[in-house]
Amino acid sequence: MLKLISSNQSADTDIDHFVSDHAPALALTALGVIQGKIDYQALENICTEQLQDWWQLNVLSNEPNSDYESAYWNLMYTLERSEDYQLLGHKFTQHQVKHYAHYLLGLEDYVTKLPAIRP
Repeated sequence: MLKLISSNQSADTDIDHFVSDHAPALALTALGVIQGKIDYQALENICTEQLQDWWQLNVLSNEPNSDYESAYWNLMYTLERSEDYQLLGHKFTQHQVKHYAHYLLGLEDYVTKLPAIRP
């Protein structure tokens, strides 16, 4: 059953909870792929699963609530548009992924504040 979420305090809490639950796993998996410790297929699977979970929320707003959520969606977008060879060999893509992942894991500040849009 879909859960309809609109712009209200409860919805923001649900969205924040979703992102805080899903972001660390996405970040760790992305870093593992870049380091060659995790297979690219595992990354594709986690992206698909997390997006399916997101769509179950049926969120109406496209605007992220925080820098943390923006970093999550920017990481997801970067991973979704990148092929395995790009994550393993393209230095700029690796830099972006590491930056977002490290921020989501609390390892560095969010310096690159790019606009993000929810799917």
